[in-house]
Amino acid sequence: MYDLSIIIVTFNSSKDIIPCLDSIYLTKENLNLEVIVVDNCSKDNTVDLVENKYSFVKVIKNEFNVGFPHANNQAISLVQGQTILLLNPDTIVLENALINLFAFFKNISNPIIAGMNVRNPDNSFQSCIRRLPTLKYIFFAIFGIDKKLFQNEFFNGFKYTNKEPVTITIVESVSGAALAFNRRAIKILEGLDTQLFYYEDTDLCKRAFINNIPVYFLPNAWIKHFGGQSEISNKARVIFQVPYSRVGYFKKHHSTLVYLIVRILTVIELTIRLVYRLLQSFLTGDFCNNERIRGYCYGLGFAVFGLKPYFLKSKSQKQNC
Repeated sequence: MYDLSIIIVTFNSSKDIIPCLDSIYLTKENLNLEVIVVDNCSKDNTVDLVENKYSFVKVIKNEFNVGFPHANNQAISLVQGQTILLLNPDTIVLENALINLFAFFKNISNPIIAGMNVRNPDNSFQSCIRRLPTLKYIFFAIFGIDKKLFQNEFFNGFKYTNKEPVTITIVESVSGAALAFNRRAIKILEGLDTQLFYYEDTDLCKRAFINNIPVYFLPNAWIKHFGGQSEISNKARVIFQVPYSRVGYFKKHHSTLVYLIVRILTVIELTIRLVYRLLQSFLTGDFCNNERIRGYCYGLGFAVFGLKPYFLKSKSQKQNC
C-alpha cells in the first residue's frame, strides 16, 4: 500500500515536469510514493522527458486533450494509495511538505479534503484559500472592485485576505494547484466534474460542503507555483474556459435567476475586454493579441448563444493534437 498517490496532468509541460518530479523525489524522505503522470496529448517532448528520467513513473498517454478534470479522474480510478494529491506540473514541492501532508491524513479516517500552502516564486503567499463564489463576488471581481478594495471584507467576496493562517484551518475552498483528499472523500464526491475546467477545484469543495466533508488548509505543507507553459500555448482556450466554467458552476449550484445574472455579467465583461483588445490592436498596429481576441469571441459565442468552440465538441477533440 502506498503512503501517498500523486497525480500530475500535463499538456506541453516540458519546461515544468522534470523540476516538479525532481522536487517530489528529493523531498519524499521515507514515504512510499505512487506517481502517475497523465499527458493530454502534448505536442512537445513532455512524455519522453518523463520516461527517460523517471521510467518507474506510470505515464498515461491520452490520444487527445480530454481536459484537466477528466485526466485526473482517469488516474484517480487507478491509484492505490489512501491519500491522493492532485499536483500541477508547474509546481515545486518544498522540504517536509509531503511528510507533513501524509502525517495530517494519517491521523484522520473521516472523509476530508486539504489544500497545501501554495507560494509564489518569490515565496510570498499565493491566494490559495478562497470563499465559495457568490453573485456578489462575481460582480465585484468582473469590474475589478475586489482588487481596488482588497482588504475590505465586504468587497472582497472571494479571497479571504492577504493574511495566511499559521495553523491548520477549515476553509471553504482551496486551490487545485495542490489539492489532496482521502479515498473516502473522493468516493463520496465521485471525482472531478468533467464539464468544468477552471472551477473544478471550487466545485469539488462546494460538493464537499454539501456532503459535510471538511476542507482544510495546511500551512506547513509548502509548494511553489509557477505559471504553466500549457496556459501560454493555449491562450484562446484558457480565456474561453474561465467564463465557461464560471457560468457552468453557477448553473449547477445556484438558482436560475442568479445563473442568468452571472451569464449577463459575463457577456458584459467579455464585450468590454474584446472591444478594448480590438481598439488596442487597431491603434498600435500590434495584432499579437489575436489569441485573446479569439478567446473572447469564443466566450461571447457561448455566453450569448450557447455555442461551444471546436475543442469542446467530442467529435472534434482529436484535432487538438
